[in-house]
Amino acid sequence: MKKYLIYLLLVLVSVSCEDAEPLTAQDFINPDLEAIRNRPFYAEIDGVPFLTTNTSGRSEGQLTATGRKESQEIFIVTDSPEEGVYIGNAQGTNRVVYRNGSDFYSSRRSNGENNAIISITEYDQQASTISGTFEATVYLAGQNKGIQIEDGVFNNLKITVIPSGKMRANLSNGTVFDANACQFFSTTAMGATREVINASINNDTISINITINESISVKSYDIADPLVNFIYNANTFSANAMQNSYFGQSGAINITQINTQNRTVRGTFNANTQNFGGQSLSFQNGTFEAIIQ
Repeated sequence: MKKYLIYLLLVLVSVSCEDAEPLTAQDFINPDLEAIRNRPFYAEIDGVPFLTTNTSGRSEGQLTATGRKESQEIFIVTDSPEEGVYIGNAQGTNRVVYRNGSDFYSSRRSNGENNAIISITEYDQQASTISGTFEATVYLAGQNKGIQIEDGVFNNLKITVIPSGKMRANLSNGTVFDANACQFFSTTAMGATREVINASINNDTISINITINESISVKSYDIADPLVNFIYNANTFSANAMQNSYFGQSGAINITQINTQNRTVRGTFNANTQNFGGQSLSFQNGTFEAIIQ
């Protein structure tokens, strides 16, 4: 009798296993949680969900994406809207900021530490939308206890793209000047015209300034001409201006296109510069697209 009972139990187990449908990945997904995380903007602040559909984004070379909920805001800032992983840096050009009322918490601390990790997984230039993830520990100035921002996501967040221009050149010290902001200004005072092409990196800590003291046209300008000034600042905010400011000695600025309809000035340049200490630095294969202001 015992043998029959064991046999019957095995048969029942076998039939039960045959009738059960295999598990799929969908069986492990919480639909309610997924609905939350697929909103335009979501994060957990010290474990508390931050849910909002009140979002905005702006790209002017640098990207700023914002989620708002009553008196709270989360700001995500990256060097660019392009797809990739952006690690928090000392300059603060990649960072996460949290505002709660009048208190601002930032992933970038006064000592330069910055633990933000921001990933832009999709940038649809045609639709002007971005998607990605973010996380960071943010701190109130002067305090050591941080707030954890985790599981941050933004999906198809609409951004306003404002042309910012660009400039790039190879330096003789082996580095590359690669600016994500380049602008063209024109001023007239007492009958004299002064036109400026200015490009900057890291919120103006590194910059090239080209000044032509006449109305520009499509032609080549000699940097040695008294009407032309070429200045490279290796660190605008440094107290040692003699070491970090380089002045053009020779070379050429070539204006190749002035498009008033698209509000751009394009060109190329090569420059040989020198600082007050006599150190030389050359710029080769320079290109720029400046936005007319």
